[in-house]
Amino acid sequence: MLCQAETLSINAGTNVKIVGGRLPKGAYDGGAYGGVADIYVEGNLNMNGVSASPVNMYSSSSNNNWGRISFGKSGTGKIQYASINNVDFGIYLFASNTSARHLFKNIYFSNCLIGFIKEGANTVELRGVTFRDNNSNIAIYGIRSGDLPSKTSIINSEFTGLLSVYIDGTNNVVNITNSNFRIEDDFFVNIYISGSGSNNTVTADNCFGIQTYNNPDSSNKFIQSNIASSALSGIGCGFKPNLNIFSLPQKLQGVPPSGLPPILNRSLKERELFMLVNKKLIENRINPKND
Repeated sequence: MLCQAETLSINAGTNVKIVGGRLPKGAYDGGAYGGVADIYVEGNLNMNGVSASPVNMYSSSSNNNWGRISFGKSGTGKIQYASINNVDFGIYLFASNTSARHLFKNIYFSNCLIGFIKEGANTVELRGVTFRDNNSNIAIYGIRSGDLPSKTSIINSEFTGLLSVYIDGTNNVVNITNSNFRIEDDFFVNIYISGSGSNNTVTADNCFGIQTYNNPDSSNKFIQSNIASSALSGIGCGFKPNLNIFSLPQKLQGVPPSGLPPILNRSLKERELFMLVNKKLIENRINPKND
C-alpha cells in the first residue's frame, strides 16, 4: 500500500514482476482468505517510462494473473509509457477518487481480465492507449442518482479483443476521438451498455471500426461523426512492448473469479452471461469470500 503523502516513482526501463495467483491465507490484508497481489495507492504513483524504454509490469507466473493497480480516495497516478500485463484489472479508480488528477498516457494493456476500470463521478482522460488480448478493455461503473456526470475521454487509442467499452449505471459521458476498434468475435460489440444503464451518452469522432452498439434504453445516446474509412495510423501506445520478458503460453491467461475458464473457451451463451454479470465478478474478486 502506498499511503497518503507517500510517492513511488518507477524509472524508465524498469521491469516490475509481481506475484501471480492467490496468496496463502492471511498473507494479504490480514483476512482469512488468500488475496491477490495489488498495488493500492492513496499517495502518488509515478511511472516515468519513455518510448524507447517503457516500464513493464507483469506476473511472476505464466498461468496466474496478479491483482490490480487501484487508486483510493486521495491516490493520484502519473503513468506514461508503461506496459501492464497478466493482471486481473490493470488500473482501477474507486468511486471515492473524484478530486484526484491523473495522467494516463501511452499505456499498453494485455492479457487482463479488464484493462481499465473506473467507478463514480471521476473525470478521466486516456490518451494514446493500446488494448490487446484482454477479456474486456474498459469498464465504467456505478453512477447513482444525484451524482455528477462521469466523464471519460479516450483519445488516439486502439482496441482489439472481445469487448471495447462496457458501461453500467447512469449519467456516464464517454467521448472517443481518433481511435481504432477491432473485435475478434462476431458475438461481441464495441460499445456495450448494460440493461440497467440509462441517460448515458457516447460520442465517437473520427474513429474506425465501431460497427455495433448495444442500447437497451432509449435515454442512452450514441453519436458518431466523421467515420474513418480506414484504420488510423500513428495512434496507440507509441512503443513496441517487450513481450519476451514474460511468458505467454496462451492468448488469455489466468482464471477469472469463481474459477471460470478464460472467456475465449466459453460458449456464446456463457459469454453473454459473462457480460451481464461482469460487475459481480469484479466485486467477488475485490472482496473474495472465504474459501
